Amino acid sequence: MAMNRRFTGKKKAGSPAALFLHGPCGVGKSTLGRAISRRYGYWHVDAAPFKRMFSLQRSAIRTEIGEKLACAYAKELIARHFCVVIEDINRSDASILRSVMKNIGYKIGDVSLVAPVEQCIKNDKKRGVHGYGEKVIREIYSKYLSKEGYVIDVSNKTRLDVLNEVERHFKRVLVK
Repeated sequence: MAMNRRFTGKKKAGSPAALFLHGPCGVGKSTLGRAISRRYGYWHVDAAPFKRMFSLQRSAIRTEIGEKLACAYAKELIARHFCVVIEDINRSDASILRSVMKNIGYKIGDVSLVAPVEQCIKNDKKRGVHGYGEKVIREIYSKYLSKEGYVIDVSNKTRLDVLNEVERHFKRVLVK
């Protein structure tokens, strides 16, 4: 996980792999990222802890710095050929990471999680002090509603259902 020093991701034999997670706040990207990280030993790169490390107050500068820190962290893991699951990275930085990955033979997958805005708001409330709040979720929902790669509607699925669906679809990317 991005900020968990007890976790030690592993290098994999053969081609390293990366899975990018896309979707709006509250859709379950972090939950899925942590599950993949635990099950497969991938490093989990999430910009949210870097943003909170910079400041607890939301702002454009906090977002920019947090995303740049997460991207730098991901680059270091990639340079060392670690398998990674990446979320909350802007498209420009993700494009740079993909280019580096392709040049060194990474297997790459993309998953977009989608759900109605009301479900994202409900999930966000469970975050407590780290939640974004209904107003923010509504404002940014459509900006982050992505249909990149394999799209999973998580509306009526459990966490395990989503993880199992990702595993079935990305057998070539997810390596233990």
